[in-house]
Amino acid sequence: MRVIEDFALSFCLGNVVKYVLRGGKKGATVVDLEKARWYLDREIKHLKESQDSSGGRSRARRSYRNVVQRVHVKATEARPGASRAEP
Repeated sequence: MRVIEDFALSFCLGNVVKYVLRGGKKGATVVDLEKARWYLDREIKHLKESQDSSGGRSRARRSYRNVVQRVHVKATEARPGASRAEP
C-alpha cells in the first residue's frame, strides 16, 4: 500500500509516517521520532494558521474529513463483501 498517495497526505504528514515507520532502522530511534515530531509540529502550525486566516471552515477540518473518508474506503475495499456506506 502506498500510504502517502492513498491517503493524500501532505508533505509534512508524509514525513511523519516515514520517520515513524523507519524508526531505528537507519539510525537512532530517538532521532527518527524527533524528526517525525518536528514535521508533525510544523503541520499543526500550518493548520492553525490556515484556520485563523479562514475565519470559517478550516483547512484542517476539511483535510481531516478527507482522510477519514479515504481510510473508510480503503478499509471497506480490503474486506470482501463489505459495503461502502459512509462512516
